[in-house]
Amino acid sequence: MNKGLFFRSICDDDRQAVVDLWSHCGLIEPEDDPAEAVRVALDSENADILLAFQPDAIAPELAMVGTVQVGHDGSHGWIHHIAVDPNHQRRGIGLRLAREAESWLRHRRISRLSVLVKTTSAEIVLFFARLGYLIAPRAVMQKFI
Repeated sequence: MNKGLFFRSICDDDRQAVVDLWSHCGLIEPEDDPAEAVRVALDSENADILLAFQPDAIAPELAMVGTVQVGHDGSHGWIHHIAVDPNHQRRGIGLRLAREAESWLRHRRISRLSVLVKTTSAEIVLFFARLGYLIAPRAVMQKFI
């Protein structure tokens, strides 16, 4: 487990780095507007993007190594865009990001949490299953308006 991690909420200066990481991790679909997702998280009391940093081995500053977007509607929480830089994967960072998102929701008295996962991403489905998430008997439906 990676113990040198530091977490904080996104700030205005992080916008492009977050979008770049999401893109690098393959999380952005053609119909997505990642800059808008970041703006919503920055402007909302019910959403946030939590960033994971760790000390850089070469430079003295902290390097952003992961993100998780979290939010709620007052009773139900959601996790979106959990991303770990490919050079830092398989070190427990994704687990820590998921736990930080859960803690963020618990602090707001949200006890029901779902995560949207692409059905083509078996590795991510297994990741969340290992964290205790179950596949819910529901269909996600969407409409672009």
